[in-house]
Amino acid sequence: MRGLLLLLACGGLALPGLAATTSLMRSDANAVQPRPAELSGTAAAVADQPVDQAPAAGTDVRFYGHGFLYLTTSSGVRIACNPFPQKPSIGYPFPTGLPADIILIGTEAVDLSANEEFAGLPQVFRSLTGLGVNNANGIQFRGVATYRDGADTRSSRGNTAYLLELDRVTFAVLGAIGRPPDARQARELGRADVVFLPVGDPALSVADLWRIVTQLRPKWVVPVLYRTSASAAVFPQLRTLDEFLSAPESASCPRVKLTSGNYVFTHENLPKETTLLIYPTP
Repeated sequence: MRGLLLLLACGGLALPGLAATTSLMRSDANAVQPRPAELSGTAAAVADQPVDQAPAAGTDVRFYGHGFLYLTTSSGVRIACNPFPQKPSIGYPFPTGLPADIILIGTEAVDLSANEEFAGLPQVFRSLTGLGVNNANGIQFRGVATYRDGADTRSSRGNTAYLLELDRVTFAVLGAIGRPPDARQARELGRADVVFLPVGDPALSVADLWRIVTQLRPKWVVPVLYRTSASAAVFPQLRTLDEFLSAPESASCPRVKLTSGNYVFTHENLPKETTLLIYPTP
């Protein structure tokens, strides 16, 4: 499997600040509940979690930093989600000349909506225009209206979350969602195999973030949109990845750490229980 370094379990090879020795699994009530950890050592030693196998037919996902995700399906369709701009710089270099077939933008924030940076003639779905069921390049996907703000006011800004089924895996690109989905939004979102979770968003507490995980019941939880040394000068308000990982609510979740900025997701390499998949710091 490309880029896989190590499966870290709380109480095994834990990151600093992690104490509990439990892991997350779904109950019959569709809630994420802790239980004693069964994970220790390296990925090869983990029973019933085929994370060390990656058949060729899957969707390759590269994380460029902040909220920018770049998905390439097994058939070669390239989907860019919430890309940051070259200028004004937010601290990360934009990959010059990067082609795209589809661009998905959840909010009009300048740091998450730079569709003009790509080579080619991509189809662009921007915030409100992405709502509902869409088709592009033979791929059907759904945009769901959510909120960027934590407060429930008439001035609350919108955010479009996208659900895509690619190579038998359902991806939830939540963008800059600012509060857990309400009952209607949760029904529209449904269940996802992979959730890209904006763990640094100050509008969401760590408890809110795990409530979203409970609602969507994913196998993989991929942290995105957090503060790094590259982006700290522009986004000092964002939570860091370590702050999210070391929070008590996160301590019970098993995790996989990658060594490269991309990973091939397949139906076959979905873990048996909810697991954090951590890309290297951009």
